[in-house]
Amino acid sequence: QQQLQHSSSASALPIFQKPLQLIVDFLRKHTTYDMIPDSAKVVVLDTDLPIKNAFYALVEHDMNCAVLWDSRLQDYVGMLTVTDFMDILRYMYKSPSGNSFAEDLEEQQIRRWREMTCPDRPSGLISIDPEDSIYEACRRLRVYRIHRLPILERQNHHVILHIITHSRVLGYLVRNLRGFPEILERTLEELKIGTYENLCTVRRDAAVMDVLTLLSERRISAVPIVDDNGVVVDVYSRSDVTCAWALMQVLARERNHASPEVTVSQALAHRHRAFHSVQICRKTD
Repeated sequence: QQQLQHSSSASALPIFQKPLQLIVDFLRKHTTYDMIPDSAKVVVLDTDLPIKNAFYALVEHDMNCAVLWDSRLQDYVGMLTVTDFMDILRYMYKSPSGNSFAEDLEEQQIRRWREMTCPDRPSGLISIDPEDSIYEACRRLRVYRIHRLPILERQNHHVILHIITHSRVLGYLVRNLRGFPEILERTLEELKIGTYENLCTVRRDAAVMDVLTLLSERRISAVPIVDDNGVVVDVYSRSDVTCAWALMQVLARERNHASPEVTVSQALAHRHRAFHSVQICRKTD
C-alpha cells in the first residue's frame, strides 16, 4: 500500500493530495465483488487446445482474453490475451519450419506455446478474492505489471467470477464515487497525462508484422495511422491483431505461403466491429 501511495503522490501536484486520498479511501472501502456486473462473460480454455481453436473461441465470444485451465494440474495456470496472439503471429511468421503458416497454427497447442516461449512465467494464475478491496486489485495490477486480474471464488469450486481491468476500475469509480473529486475535472495537461514526445505513427501501407513488432518493442497498446499529410485517420491497436490473424490464415491457405504479407489497411478492412471514426481528445480536455 505504501508503494502504491508513494507512486501516486510522486506523480501528482501537491494540490491534488486531498482528492487523491478521497479516491484511495473509496477503493479501500469497496470490494472487487462490488465491481461484478449483473451480466458478464468469462471464457476459460484448456491448455491442450490448439491455438487456432483458442483464437476462434475468443472471436466467437467477442473477447480479448481467456483464463487458462490445465487439466493435468486441475488448476488455473494463467491467461491467454491478444498480446499472446500478437507474439504467436510474430514467432510463426519467422518460423523456419517447413510447414505453412496455417499448418503451424493447426498443430501448435497453447501448452506448448507457453512452455516454449515463457518457461519462467508464474506457475499459477495471478488472481484476487471477491472479498479483497479494489485498492488491492489496483496494487496487484501495478506490481505484477498486468492488464487483467481475474476474481477467483476459491470456496466455490474455484469459479472465475469476473476479470478486472484498469478501464473497468475507472468506470466503476466514475459511476459510483459521490462528490466528484476535483482531480477528475482537471485537464490532461494539468495532470501530465499522455505522451507528447517520441510518438510512433504508421501509414496504411505498412506491413502488419512491422507494426506488431513496433507495439511489442515499444510496449505500447496502439499506434496512430496517418495519411500523407500526417493527419490521423485511424488507430491500430493490440486488439486489432485478430483481424490480421484471420486474414493471414486465409492468405496462407490460398497461396500456400509460410509468411503471407498483410498491410495495415488490409487487416483493418476485416475488423469484426463496425468502425466509424477515430475518437480523439485534446490536452485541454
